[in-house]
Amino acid sequence: MANDGWIKLYRQIQNNWLWETEKPFDKRSAWIDILLMVNHKKKKIPFDNSFVEVDKGERITSERKLAKKWGWSRTKVRNFLELLQKDNMLEVKKTTKRTTIKVVNFGKYQSGKPPKEPPKDQGSTREVPVEDTNKNEKNEKNEKKSNNNKTFVRTFDKFQTKRFKKVLPPSERPKFDENSKPYKAAVYLRERILANNKRQPVPDKNPKDMENWAIEMDRLNRLGARGNKESEDKGYSWKEIKEIIDWCQEDSFWKSNILSANKLRKKITQLETKMKNDNSFDKEKTIEKRIKKARNDMGKEKVIDI
Repeated sequence: MANDGWIKLYRQIQNNWLWETEKPFDKRSAWIDILLMVNHKKKKIPFDNSFVEVDKGERITSERKLAKKWGWSRTKVRNFLELLQKDNMLEVKKTTKRTTIKVVNFGKYQSGKPPKEPPKDQGSTREVPVEDTNKNEKNEKNEKKSNNNKTFVRTFDKFQTKRFKKVLPPSERPKFDENSKPYKAAVYLRERILANNKRQPVPDKNPKDMENWAIEMDRLNRLGARGNKESEDKGYSWKEIKEIIDWCQEDSFWKSNILSANKLRKKITQLETKMKNDNSFDKEKTIEKRIKKARNDMGKEKVIDI
């Protein structure tokens, strides 16, 4: 593997699930974290009822904060910082109130263009971010203007593009993805509703906006009607859910009342009883009719099946 050359390492990588969950850090991760946390330009910050000027490549922190962030003991943090100082990679200044760390030669590595040869006193930083990374504030503003804020970065190539796409932290990711049964069932109900009335307000067709519907479908499958417990085994199979959706969206009364997954689950036992007593309901005919109508109304778009 080549040991020269450069890669871009955006600060947004700290929002990635790997960065948030993989603890304790190893020394390599802790060093990269230091490079990400230090200032990209000189600025004043409020500290202890006054303002302190923090230079480019510096950061005011403490052993306690670093220990908590890295999942280390304070002794291990102190020993690591001393090791970096001995290798001339870091300068540490301590007072009774704060600890200031400074990355040696940070300015050279964060300039607009990479140097031809890495400085000899900081060989360990040859693969730190270079181009545009000292402009993280500008990058963040550009990200807000982009429509790609919810795109997951999964490939190496995408990390190296000038336009870094935001990675959703675990707390913002939808509970069910596009391949899950609950999501497919929610989309199926949505399409049947739109087939009856294309102006009916429904969530947008994506896992995040459909999340509440998918959650209700999951509960319908596991628990059944509201108030049931999982141990009671009263959940509905996906086939049963599909049949009830088909029936209620064909019934002249219920198709104007069941307009969400929440309402479907709320009325599920009533719908099931009505469907079983409806001798006029032809499942095969209804399914054929439903597929034909949905395709016509949605411009021959593929009809989602459960």
